Amino acid sequence: MDRFYDEDKIAENYLKFRPKYTEEVAEAVMKYLDAHYKEHSQRKHDLMVDVGCGSGQGTNLFATHFKKIVGVDICGKQIQCANKQNTHENISYLVGKAEELPFEDHSVDLVACGTAAHWFNLPKFFQEVLRVLKPSGCLAVFAYGFTEIYPTGMKNEDKARATTNIFTELLHTGLTGHRLQEWVREKPAFGKAEVKIYDDVFNAIPFPNKQRNDDISMILTWSLDDFLGFVSSSVMTRALEKGKEELKNFFSDVLDKDEDNFDLFDIVSRKVKKIWNLEDQDQVELKAEMDIYLLLSVVDKA
Repeated sequence: MDRFYDEDKIAENYLKFRPKYTEEVAEAVMKYLDAHYKEHSQRKHDLMVDVGCGSGQGTNLFATHFKKIVGVDICGKQIQCANKQNTHENISYLVGKAEELPFEDHSVDLVACGTAAHWFNLPKFFQEVLRVLKPSGCLAVFAYGFTEIYPTGMKNEDKARATTNIFTELLHTGLTGHRLQEWVREKPAFGKAEVKIYDDVFNAIPFPNKQRNDDISMILTWSLDDFLGFVSSSVMTRALEKGKEELKNFFSDVLDKDEDNFDLFDIVSRKVKKIWNLEDQDQVELKAEMDIYLLLSVVDKA
């Protein structure tokens, strides 16, 4: 996994602005886990491991379901932020790799991964999942994608797509030279795509007993500052240093002539306001429609 998020400011903004998953995610995962543990006398939820935990947005969902939960992330700054927000005695965090999990063989009831699997070396990660899970232990991979973002009361599909395309453009540019650059373009994390998000991850899961749940969704209420905060919590902030000329073309409709030293968040704000004809408004309330993609699998071992 890459250390794109291992910077103080990005980690702090990740903690502050990243969406928290709905409780429906935990409910669906636990229902699946319980169903596959029914035939085992040791059906107690002892240990869950959240891989690529970031600052704990997904980890906290499961606090009441396990005796012990360990969040693992390769980025030390993320783990510092996770510890800062942690109020649960049964949750701890540590720095570690998805492909080298520091847990004993067959010791884990659930391995979870929230909006992080695309960063992993998936074959090595799945090999570790197989090693650490107990018989009938489960893997839960979930991610979110923003399908539409629009000012409250002004829903318009074309303009909403143009708004989510800002994310896609910044992600693509910020990942210049990285293996995920074309993945973002072909299977964007934002906007309505013809292909299912995380289909490639689902197809890569090597365990035969697996299923996909696309029925969970959320609607967030954001200020424009929240929107910009989300931008500042990711590799999008690297976009300027990676491809300033490319961004000048994308934002040409809101850049002044010969404006070379532009501020990324200022031009994103200008772009959003121009799309929705809100140039004269300081306060903008946005609705962000978000779909959750949940991939579930059980490892049946003798």
